[in-house]
Amino acid sequence: MDFRTELTQKLGIREHEKKQVILFFLHNFFIGIGSILIYTSANVILLENHPEFSLPVAYISSAVLMMIVGKVYEYYEHRLQLQTLSSRVLLTACILSGFIIIGTMFDHSIIMAIAIMVGYRVIYLLVNLEFWGLSALLFDVRQSKRLFSIIGAGDMPAKMIGAILAALIHAPSAVPFLIAFSMLMFILALSTQKKTFNIAEINKEETHHQHSTSTTIKQLFSRGNMVFRVSVGYALIVTIAIFIEYSFFLNVKHKFHAQHDVTAFIGKILFATYFIGLIIKLAMSQRFLERLGVKTAIFILPALSFGLSTLLVFLLRNESNEHLLLIYFCVYYLAFEVIRRTIFDPVFLILFQPLNSHQRLKGHTLAKGLYEPIGIGITGLALLFLYYFPEF
Repeated sequence: MDFRTELTQKLGIREHEKKQVILFFLHNFFIGIGSILIYTSANVILLENHPEFSLPVAYISSAVLMMIVGKVYEYYEHRLQLQTLSSRVLLTACILSGFIIIGTMFDHSIIMAIAIMVGYRVIYLLVNLEFWGLSALLFDVRQSKRLFSIIGAGDMPAKMIGAILAALIHAPSAVPFLIAFSMLMFILALSTQKKTFNIAEINKEETHHQHSTSTTIKQLFSRGNMVFRVSVGYALIVTIAIFIEYSFFLNVKHKFHAQHDVTAFIGKILFATYFIGLIIKLAMSQRFLERLGVKTAIFILPALSFGLSTLLVFLLRNESNEHLLLIYFCVYYLAFEVIRRTIFDPVFLILFQPLNSHQRLKGHTLAKGLYEPIGIGITGLALLFLYYFPEF
């Protein structure tokens, strides 16, 4: 038995699934590196432009635009064939990247920094809807338990590369080159996407429904429905994630001050986060979920968040050592992101798989295009309120 055969067996990949899994992994890798480069570029400028104010404003603006884009995507999701919609999404990401490149060549102001972050959030939403919409239709329930963690691992090495670039690139003048490279990655993602459609068998009936949207929403998001409860929980997870990200960036900024030190330190933490996440994600085969159970796995991140948040409140009240607080925020950020990306996100998507294809796509689109922006917007409003009224 050769190494590749042994590896695929350990990962739970069947012989007939190899090509699809490899293409999905590469597709996720390319959109992952494209997204993280824009994210890195936005933070390079944002952390130079009064981040206590600019980050909350960017979160609020992103939430509003993400909900608008989510509604546009939802409108076309069941009116266009999946191949057409997916291709247009990636082309839109390339066009948005082009506009960002032009903007960063002439302006590094706080307004441009906020615009880049908003652009990143919109691109990230679109490519995620495209990627997981495609994978949701290509893989059934049993396959999703085995393969979602594997195909989703493609963004980990991509983000490791982005983190390294964040540590190496210190000047805002390099931002246009980073975003130009991200555009190239979206083009490569489009290429792998076309190859995936060439070898995949997707029922065209499943990608072109005209069901009543209001009826579907009532079915999926009635108060007693599992999808509604999970989506509300997802919005809360996003709220916590944005607060952790904001706190982490602000603590690093206040500790190091110099832009070179800030970007280098953040890059190292991000690299460690995604490296650990990649190892865990590849190690998590179907056996892990079978032993742990989907219901148990979905509660790991909320339980971790509650425990770490409780400890954070205690430290903020009783600890004044800035160095210790910085270490804690780094550990908090690292632990949260690793568990979120390796366990929570794949399991969250698996929960939609038992639904029929129309409900599956609609539920995922609403969760990502509505509930996630709500979580981002709530955190942004809360942080902006605390900025103007720090006594609270």
